[in-house]
Amino acid sequence: MPKKLPQATNPIVRQLILIQRLTNNPEGVAVAELAEEAGTSQKTIRRDLIRIREVGFHLKETVGEFGREYWRIYQPWERLRSKRKRYVLIQDSLDLLIEQAVEVGDKRLENDFRSIRKRLGRKCR
Repeated sequence: MPKKLPQATNPIVRQLILIQRLTNNPEGVAVAELAEEAGTSQKTIRRDLIRIREVGFHLKETVGEFGREYWRIYQPWERLRSKRKRYVLIQDSLDLLIEQAVEVGDKRLENDFRSIRKRLGRKCR
């Protein structure tokens, strides 16, 4: 039997508890399970999850076996599964650093960043 969440009559407290629960379970948590643990209805949990998404959390909803809805907080590094994608992200970051070095007029730093970017370019092929 799942552990009961602390009873929270205040929606904000309940939503904070939901965020914590979702963060601790990256594979996702069923809406029915969250509702049972919180001692509230599934409709209230869905409403809370939508509000959490509206304030900026990147929540993903998936439908599993027998139509069960699972929600989880999307982790930004999930999109970086391949080595090549990681290198491309580093290249993008270096481009921003190069722009900043140009803006402040530091030619040596700019050249260092460009050198690193060039080496990374070879790895991305």
